[in-house]
Amino acid sequence: MAIPTSKAEMYEQLEEIYLEYRSINHTFGNMTLEPLNIERIDYTPKTEENLLEEARVLLQPWYNEEYEKKLSNLDTQYRVYYIKKQDLLSKETAEHEALGQNIEERTADLEKKALEHGFANTDLFMDAYAKITAQSINGHAKITSKYDDLRKEVTNKMTEIEEEKAGLEEKYQNYLSHKISAKIVELREEDKNHTIEVLKYNNGVEEKLQRSINTNISSNASLKLKFMEITSEGFSKDDLIQRGYYKKIINCVCDFYTYNFGTYGAAYTDILNEHNLMIYLEDYYVDVLELLRMRAHTEEEAI
Repeated sequence: MAIPTSKAEMYEQLEEIYLEYRSINHTFGNMTLEPLNIERIDYTPKTEENLLEEARVLLQPWYNEEYEKKLSNLDTQYRVYYIKKQDLLSKETAEHEALGQNIEERTADLEKKALEHGFANTDLFMDAYAKITAQSINGHAKITSKYDDLRKEVTNKMTEIEEEKAGLEEKYQNYLSHKISAKIVELREEDKNHTIEVLKYNNGVEEKLQRSINTNISSNASLKLKFMEITSEGFSKDDLIQRGYYKKIINCVCDFYTYNFGTYGAAYTDILNEHNLMIYLEDYYVDVLELLRMRAHTEEEAI
């Protein structure tokens, strides 16, 4: 056999020798354990486009409701002022009519008295008539002025409402844009935290799966060693010596520790922890330890 270049290769060769000399008629079959019923979570972090779309979907109902509510409120206000404007027109008309009726009655009364008392064409009649006419003109002017002021106030309110309605959509679109920007920040943080949680979970899954694999390997290795011990019970030590078993086992181990470590001291330190070698070397494990220890000691004295 070639000199093993790794510990795994050494154990492969030891097992091969062991089975060749001690378990010729037996074959070990690896045990297959049921795999863990656990899966990773597939999750892709959201892109900025995803976040924007999600924010829009979440906030669009708010926008529609708030916009329609404000628009309806403005329409209601507008109707109130429109009705008020029509009411002012009706009241103004009524006051003009009432004043006109009063002027007609007073004029008729003046003309009747002038005829009865004979001053129809006198300066007295003309002065009285002129006074009534002036009162009519001034009265109508006051009524018109009063209601013009009232109408102007109402008209200004209606104009303000119309202007607010004209800019309402742009105003609420700006509101929506600001809310979307804030919502994206919130959603981005949520997605970041979720991504971290998924990563932690998947790492835990990987660890559990790896532990399961390691357990399977360890279980098979332990069972294999036990199998080898049981199947080798029919061979005596003298038989194995005569057949050359121990010679091959010792050569394999010594070759590995001689050619793969920088010093015998390092080789000796390593082999102290390789207790599984006792399965193959049996009593000769102590002899190999002593051999490497002496070589390490000689090596140190030479330095």
